[in-house]
Amino acid sequence: MARVLFLPVFLIILALAVFLALRIRSMFVLSKSRDIVLSRPAPSGADLDDLAGLMVNSLNQLPAVQFQSEIHINYRKIIALSQTGPTGSHCKYSGKSVNLEIAPENGTAVARSDGAVLARVPRDNPWVDFWTGLMPLEAGLDLFSREGMKIITGNVGVYQQRNYTEILIISPALPARANQGLAFCAPALDGVYGRKLDEPGINIRNFMIRLLVNNLTYLPDHLEIKYNLFQESEFLGDYLQNSRLLY
Repeated sequence: MARVLFLPVFLIILALAVFLALRIRSMFVLSKSRDIVLSRPAPSGADLDDLAGLMVNSLNQLPAVQFQSEIHINYRKIIALSQTGPTGSHCKYSGKSVNLEIAPENGTAVARSDGAVLARVPRDNPWVDFWTGLMPLEAGLDLFSREGMKIITGNVGVYQQRNYTEILIISPALPARANQGLAFCAPALDGVYGRKLDEPGINIRNFMIRLLVNNLTYLPDHLEIKYNLFQESEFLGDYLQNSRLLY
């Protein structure tokens, strides 16, 4: 009897091990395949303050700053469209079982789905605007600087026959206020992440933003955001976002 039961149990364990190995491999392949690779890369040597200032000035010339994004959270794929600027701010998310729009209203970030209000998130914590997609890029750079995060210029290189210079924002572990801000957004963003964000111990690690600044227009044509989601020390998943400036 024990021999009869051993084979199916062994096959089930083997299948689970293969599935787990393939899932881990696919996560790394996905991360690699989504990267924008610059050809002929070389250290830029650009002055960060000068480059950031030129970028902000170029963004201020636009009537609105719109990014179209493709977001991958493990196997979940979500499309987002965000807008900031004098004409108003909002962020729309769409995907399987996700239809969400977030906009500022009376000091809160209001999340709606099919017209119904899902949540009203106070915006006292500045990270709320970042997590909900309502924060202008200039305000984001100021926030990252005040939080002591590393901001540097990276390589200069060519992508799609255009010359770009990288601006990198890097933090191995985000400050407590950033994790608290994400927890505050739980009622609005749980559906995007596919899990409850206000559970104890949720934290962000290995955070990186990569801006590709066009050397001709000084506009950030492309933006990448990556980080890992943990609960205490347990790994929960990857967040990968590729965004393209619409203009």
